[in-house]
Amino acid sequence: MSKKLSLAANGMVFDNAKHLRYNPTAAERLLWGYLSNNQLGCKFRRQHPLGAYIADFYSYQHKLVIEVDGSIHNLQEVRQNDIEKEAYFQSEGIKTVRFTNKEVLVETEIVIDKIKQEIVSLPTVSSEKLPLQGAGGGIGIVRYGAGNIFSLTSALDRLGLAYGMIHKEADFEQFDRYIIPGVGHAGAAMAKLQETGLVPKIKALKKPTLGVCVGMQLLTSYSEEGNADLLDIIPVKTLRFPETEGFKVPHTGWNKVFSQKDNPLFENIPHGSHFYFVHSYFIEFNEAYTLASTDYINTFSASIWHDNFFGVQFHPEKSGEYGEVLLKNFTKI
Repeated sequence: MSKKLSLAANGMVFDNAKHLRYNPTAAERLLWGYLSNNQLGCKFRRQHPLGAYIADFYSYQHKLVIEVDGSIHNLQEVRQNDIEKEAYFQSEGIKTVRFTNKEVLVETEIVIDKIKQEIVSLPTVSSEKLPLQGAGGGIGIVRYGAGNIFSLTSALDRLGLAYGMIHKEADFEQFDRYIIPGVGHAGAAMAKLQETGLVPKIKALKKPTLGVCVGMQLLTSYSEEGNADLLDIIPVKTLRFPETEGFKVPHTGWNKVFSQKDNPLFENIPHGSHFYFVHSYFIEFNEAYTLASTDYINTFSASIWHDNFFGVQFHPEKSGEYGEVLLKNFTKI
């Protein structure tokens, strides 16, 4: 049994064409970080049920919505939407609480305490069968405190691919494939993953599993970042780019990716397509396990593959058309 939480972060602004676009405030980001770090099963959703272009933190079952108000709410259009939203939440039996940006930023501890009190007062809901978001795919995203999943879940939303969050071993059974995200320090990420107790389960997975960025590095045997032993699912090493004149580290931006093997993960992706990278450490090139390569200072593995485990060093969710093709391909493997 678990309690689920949602944060509606209504940072809407109008551009000159009167289109809505999202601009989260510092207060919303602060609460977002708190909710994510405490693994409360939140995700970033772009489409509100009313059809407005709103971003909110949405869990599998709405029980509590925490709204953060900014000056933008003085706009008549947004205020009317708030009224409609409140009516929608009431009709669905959803409790709402509201804080101002100032309260969140200046009285952060008080706000967090209030959120905790609200969580305690929520009725418990079963987490045995968490409904998936989207229209197909069944992707379980492993949550272990070392990945910002906003861009990933936004991409899955755009594609209409079903997904949910994995916090404990029993959650794996709900999905037919998995993504291990990750940003930051590989050694620290591995330590956090070990703390979850999920390592033995991950190493024993037989369903398709995709590691992204640091999530891919975790699949290797060792990383120079933190001198860390990793999952050792794919027996290659993660190394730091050498200081080289004319090259900046981290390797940041678009670069070409070249497939080394025929594989459904890169189906309908032309040889040499551009993908988006941000990393200071790379996985060594190995003909046995390198699925695709990229050149920067040296030739390294942009993607690796062994049995049901796949990894990509680039960010498919930030890589435009071919990144989306890759994510869709993964749901068909």
